[in-house]
Amino acid sequence: PVKKQVSRLTAGDNQTDAVFSIIEGERTMVKDNRILGNFRMSGIPPMPAGKESFDLVFELDANCILTVTATLVSTGQSKGITIDAKTTGRMSTEDINSLIEKAEEMKVMDEAEENRATAKNRLLALCSHIKLDAQKKSKEECSDIVS
Repeated sequence: PVKKQVSRLTAGDNQTDAVFSIIEGERTMVKDNRILGNFRMSGIPPMPAGKESFDLVFELDANCILTVTATLVSTGQSKGITIDAKTTGRMSTEDINSLIEKAEEMKVMDEAEENRATAKNRLLALCSHIKLDAQKKSKEECSDIVS
């Protein structure tokens, strides 16, 4: 049995729901891996991007049953999914080895794609920060005029 916990933040301003995709594979980008399942959490309090967080817990038991649970830190709301390897179609050793080889072949390209995605996300976060800062300053200027 294995258990791992990670934290994640909301990606968008006023995000009220989040979709969690459970994947398997060795590639950097989700699109290049196998999706085992998805679940959606709704009812997230609207906040600026990155202000709300989730604790994700991945538990794999001795029977190859994977349970993934997301808990919204601010409210304690939880949602999850259970994935049974027997019903989702277990990959053969040959398939696994083939995917590992493909990941090694594509490593340089995957790293470049990851760097591009990281740069894009940083730019979007900076734009969001600038927008919020401008809105805050605009409100301050308006309250100065009214005072």
